[in-house]
Amino acid sequence: THLWYVNGNLRSSIANPVFNLGNTSLTADSTYIIELVVTAGTGCTDTLRDTVTVFALPDPAFGATEVCETYTTVFTDASSTIDSLVQWSWSFGDGDSAFIPDPVHTYDTFGVFWVELTVTDRRGCSQIFGDSVIVRPNPSNDFVLQHACYPDSICVGSTVNLNDSTFLPSLGQPISQWNWDIGADGSIEYSSQHPQHSFSTSGRVDVALYTQTIYGCVDTLVKSYNVVDIPQAAFSMDSSSGCGPLQVQFTNLSSGYINAYQWRIFASDSLGNDIVMHLDSTANP
Repeated sequence: THLWYVNGNLRSSIANPVFNLGNTSLTADSTYIIELVVTAGTGCTDTLRDTVTVFALPDPAFGATEVCETYTTVFTDASSTIDSLVQWSWSFGDGDSAFIPDPVHTYDTFGVFWVELTVTDRRGCSQIFGDSVIVRPNPSNDFVLQHACYPDSICVGSTVNLNDSTFLPSLGQPISQWNWDIGADGSIEYSSQHPQHSFSTSGRVDVALYTQTIYGCVDTLVKSYNVVDIPQAAFSMDSSSGCGPLQVQFTNLSSGYINAYQWRIFASDSLGNDIVMHLDSTANP
């Protein structure tokens, strides 16, 4: 017969067993006492003892910075072992890998990535560790200037609603800061999401919107607008009275942003009602 004992406990009675001997500690090697007792048919016995050492596995661990998209994630190995590590194998969760203790990696897009680190010590023992790494999305700025003036221009003095329509995926929400720079000169005029503004001078003006999320992810958008003066109707005439038929030359003196004219010549009847005598849409009839 064959009686196999592991640390004093009978484990098998076959001639050639296979034992799965695990390691019971990450900070020390595990030693097993193997004892074989053989008995012949005559009743004679013999015993042999030996030891098996199971090396402690390395204990892999790592840290990683949480960044915004387009920025580089820094990985820091935090593994421990009673021996010394000789190999590091990183899988970044996007198909890329590295083989150094403390790599850096830039992801092509935002998301949650499952990263695995496999470490191997000098004695050939390996262990794997995985954890999630987050890359936060940047906001995608957009805004509309809403005003009751011309479709393609803003009137001086009119109230303009600066309506933010920035898009941000849920992984990056919420936006914590809106900064509006009228003139894009580095001076912030408003720090609310939907402010109002009135332009005091005409000309081409840039409007910048800077946003930032609670994770520090940012975006900037600059749009250009045409600000025009409000039309002011004015004219002169070369004569205000005379014998009929009277020919009068009118000169248009109107100012501001003008894209249409309407001249109306009328007379009043005995009841004071206006009777239109002539209409014209040219600049100087």
